[in-house]
Amino acid sequence: MIMMADKISWQTSSEEVNRVNDTSIQVSHYRTSVLFSQPFRFFSPSGLVPFPILIFYHGCCWVLCSIDTHDTICRYICKYANCVVISVGYRLAPEYKFPTPLEDAYASAIYIRQHADKFNGDAARICLAGDSAGGNFAAVISQLMRDRGVSPFCGQLLIYPACDTTETFYESHKGKNLNLTKEACEWYLGHYLHSVEQRADPRVSPIRSTDFSKLPKALVITAEHDRIRDDAEAYAARLIAAGVPATIKRYENVGHAFLQLAVGKTAHTALDYMCDWLHTVFAT
Repeated sequence: MIMMADKISWQTSSEEVNRVNDTSIQVSHYRTSVLFSQPFRFFSPSGLVPFPILIFYHGCCWVLCSIDTHDTICRYICKYANCVVISVGYRLAPEYKFPTPLEDAYASAIYIRQHADKFNGDAARICLAGDSAGGNFAAVISQLMRDRGVSPFCGQLLIYPACDTTETFYESHKGKNLNLTKEACEWYLGHYLHSVEQRADPRVSPIRSTDFSKLPKALVITAEHDRIRDDAEAYAARLIAAGVPATIKRYENVGHAFLQLAVGKTAHTALDYMCDWLHTVFAT
């Protein structure tokens, strides 16, 4: 089987930023005291501190990729949104199944807020972001923070996020020659989850939540030829219906992971749109 990840371009961008540091920190999961080491890559722009912070979770369906594969995106956002970007590494399936990768990601968000000054960042201006599975994390963590009584971040940037992993049918499933196929989705989910029943858990499918209120403002990026386009847009619609400021931005003639695949001018156009949105979010 040829997986979508096999087609990803691994080349690092030449975008220059002021500073890039790799580090690791000791964190523990929610309501536990067991520490584990978590890798970060910290991108810093030039200018006056403190900077707003973007916490970025890489995609690839909870199974593949790393902070290395998403270096290009993080550098671009750091430079053009003029914010600190912290790219978070998390443990991957199948060695670490749900909810371990999610709780890794959640723990990093809490740590970064508590230690924002270590990153020359402003704890009051933090946005969550991620693509694909990373977008899933950003959406779910926003819900978990509310449900666990933690003050919300100022925004969530969801880039072609996985929002519904159940068997619900969406029109975008009819697409042909999609680079993210049903077979690939089943393979990834089989590695990430312990059972099919877990797909309906809101921590896996955030659209299955019963409450979409009191969440951070959102930008949801989708691709025309993406199997998970419609559930991402349906999630954004749920946010809007609950009174959460949310914007849906669909890009035509591209498929899943088009940022990583660097599809012509579309990838740069989309990144510029995201950076403009972040400027607005961080200014409010």
